[in-house]
Amino acid sequence: MKAKAICLLAVLTIITTFFLSCSKDSPTGILNNVNFKYPFTIGSTWSYTEVISLGNVRPDSIKYKIDTTTRISTSIITITHDTTINGAQTRCFAETFTQGTTNWYSRAYYANSDSGLFRYGFTYSGGGLYLPSGPSSNIKFLYNGILYNDPMEIIISLGKFSNPTNMSADTVPIILDNPPANCIKYPIILGTEWFFKRYDNNLYVNKKYIGYENILVNNNMISCVKTELKVYGSVSSSTDYLYDYHSEYGQMKRDYYFKDVIFTNELGISIGLMDIRHVVDVTSYNIVDP
Repeated sequence: MKAKAICLLAVLTIITTFFLSCSKDSPTGILNNVNFKYPFTIGSTWSYTEVISLGNVRPDSIKYKIDTTTRISTSIITITHDTTINGAQTRCFAETFTQGTTNWYSRAYYANSDSGLFRYGFTYSGGGLYLPSGPSSNIKFLYNGILYNDPMEIIISLGKFSNPTNMSADTVPIILDNPPANCIKYPIILGTEWFFKRYDNNLYVNKKYIGYENILVNNNMISCVKTELKVYGSVSSSTDYLYDYHSEYGQMKRDYYFKDVIFTNELGISIGLMDIRHVVDVTSYNIVDP
C-alpha cells in the first residue's frame, strides 16, 4: 500500500511538473493562418518600450562628434474611434510617446480588409526625433544614398513615409499614404512576399513572412509570425536586418539593425561610419473582445 502511494505521488509530481512547464514554455495564442486578422476592437491597448542606440562608431578619432547614449522611451497605443480618411472607413490607433518628461502624440489610420491590414494615413508630431545626432547641426547621415538630418529619420522613412502626396484633416493634419500601405497580408502563408511602400525613386520595401517565433511577454510565450522588411535598390550592407513580429494579440516586437551608416561633415564629405539598433518590445496589452 505504501509502495502504491509513493508511485501515485511520483506520477502526480510528474504530471504537475509537466503542466507547469507547459504553461511557462509553450506558446499561447497560436496563429490561425487562415482566419487571422489583426486586433481591431475600439478600446484595445498596447504598451511598448523602445530602445534606440548608436554603436560601432569609427574611426576612433571622430567618436566625440556622436553621442552614443542609449535612449529608452515608452509608448501606449489605443484604438480610439472610427473616421473616414481619403474616402475610406478607417480606425484610429492613437499613440502617446514618452521620453523622459516629454510626451508626443501621433495617430495612424487603418482599415482591416479580407486581404490585409492597410494604413491610409498618419500624423507625426516629432516624437522619436530625440535620437542623438551629435553636437553639430552640420553633421548629416547618409544611408542608401539618401542624406538624413538625424539617425531617427532613417527609421521613420522606412516605416512611415509611403509616398505621402497630400494632406487631409481630422483633428490634426494627416499625411496620406498613397497608395495605402499594406502592413499585414492575409492569410499568413510562410514565404509570401508583397509590396509595402516606396520611399525613394530607386528604393522600395517589400515584406515577407519568413517563420514563426515565440516572444516572451510577462512570463507568457506568445506565438508570432516573423516578418522581414526587404529593401530593394539598396546600396547598404547586406547584413542589415529588419524584423517585425505579429501575433493574434497585435505586434509584440520590432528589431531593426542598420549597419555602416555614413555620417558627413558640413561640406558633405564622409568622415565616419556607425551602426543603428532599434528595438521595440510590448510590455503589456489588453485586447477588447469584438
